[in-house]
Amino acid sequence: MSSVIEHYRLKMTEDHSAFFEALGQRIATLRKAQNMTQGQLAEYLGISQQHMASF
Repeated sequence: MSSVIEHYRLKMTEDHSAFFEALGQRIATLRKAQNMTQGQLAEYLGISQQHMASF
């Protein structure tokens, strides 16, 4: 995992953590409704699958 991402994860409050967890669930729900895999969404967004999975 990127050291930058890890740095910010360590600084997150509970509120931030809850927000990003809910955001990740929403993205997963919408992605699945479109019958897309994480890999397909990552490719569409122009990011790596590993980066996509970290959210």
